[in-house]
This record gives sequence, C-alpha cells and structure tokens, in this order.
Amino acid sequence: MLAKDPNCPGSLGIAISEAIEDTVKTPNTKYSLGSVLNHVCMHQTVIGQEALKQMELAGEYPDVVVACAGGGSNFAGMAFPSWSRT
Repeated sequence: MLAKDPNCPGSLGIAISEAIEDTVKTPNTKYSLGSVLNHVCMHQTVIGQEALKQMELAGEYPDVVVACAGGGSNFAGMAFPSWSRT
C-alpha cells in the first residue's frame, strides 16, 4: 500500500489483510485474531482497572481519558471499567 501511496495513513483492515497474507505465505506461522473481538476487550479492561486503582491511590480522578480507538480494544480497556464508576 505504501508503495502505491507513501502518504497512506493505513487502516486496521489493511493491517489485518497484510498480516493474513504474510501468515499464509510463511511456513509454521499462525495468525491470532485480536483487537475487534470481545475476549480481547475483556482482557484489556485489566489495564483500565489498574489505572483506576492507581488514580484511587493518588486521590485523583480524571476529567478526560484518552485512548486510541483503532480496533476498539484499547479504548474499551480504558472505558469499560470507568463506566462502572458513573
């Protein structure tokens, strides 16, 4: 993709397609589904829970939490535990 358009910002779809293509072409390689699946979001919440615990220990709570939202698991990991506090 970058050979065709060096300014291409990329996408999750392109990344997944390239990973699968590489997996099919490379012997003894496996591809594991990730960021867009529920079980990954659940595991990512450990990061959000840890962040909440650290904020509690510091006696602080943020007005805004920022997380990337490409496939959703990073954002979900931060947002899901926070929702239980509202």
